[in-house]
Amino acid sequence: MKNYIYIIPLILLSACLKSPDQKILEIIDVENKIYSTSEDFSPQSIDYRIFESSSNKSDFEVHLARKALYLKLMSTITEPTSEKAIKQKIVSFFEYLDSNLEGRDIPIKITYIFRDKTKKVITKKSNGNEYLDVERIVNETSIFFNIQQKLLFFEELAFAKGVIFDLESVDFLANELCSAVGANNLTYASILIDISITLFDPGVVRCVSGYPKRHYKGEGSCPMSLRRLSGVNYGQAVSSRISSWQSSGSSFSNIPSLNPVPASMNALLDKHNKWNAGGDCTVNSLLEPGVQLPAGW
Repeated sequence: MKNYIYIIPLILLSACLKSPDQKILEIIDVENKIYSTSEDFSPQSIDYRIFESSSNKSDFEVHLARKALYLKLMSTITEPTSEKAIKQKIVSFFEYLDSNLEGRDIPIKITYIFRDKTKKVITKKSNGNEYLDVERIVNETSIFFNIQQKLLFFEELAFAKGVIFDLESVDFLANELCSAVGANNLTYASILIDISITLFDPGVVRCVSGYPKRHYKGEGSCPMSLRRLSGVNYGQAVSSRISSWQSSGSSFSNIPSLNPVPASMNALLDKHNKWNAGGDCTVNSLLEPGVQLPAGW
């Protein structure tokens, strides 16, 4: 009789396990529901376990199906002509996975920008507006998506949360550039320049205190260009290393090398550097003939 006690739970457990084919069919069903224009999509109805990785060799095709779905969904997010409603379904899907999966199974990390379980996002304010604060997490690695894809995803996430992350807004991009350069966030600054270059000249951005570290302004009492700001950061890093060396005994055998000092931000900004000599803080004189600054600069 004891044998039957053990056999019955095993039978029930086997019945609950899903075959690779079943998992693939469910993944396809999730895809169809996301892209359907005739039915609502509820991520809570998904069995998130079909998106968990497995060391079982028989699940290799399931892994490929998951990866194919993730890439298709993010391609839809990055396509300007995609329907907003479908993009928002994709956002809710990735949010759901992020709150249920752990480790490398997560296609894109989102929970870092939530304050708590209430799902209120972390924002920073400028001129009375709330902006999604993603600067500190854009360098998070992802085995699926590059930083450009992630920024476009966060733009859709911000829309869903009723805050601002507008990659077509000159004000927003200029503010983010000042903040990224001020924080020496090289990766973020680099991608922001790539996005901004068709909208404005990064060389005429001028940064002042605020937002919460730096924000841009146009004409004014000699605020810092991006390159000047990065130069100040470099100088402070050098000074800090020298001070540390002096306080540790000033032995010439342990002079700190300047190589580790983050100077590559300077190299990034050198080709965009525009600054008048002799204390002339005007910006318009630095522009190409016929070019005008956006309203408010």
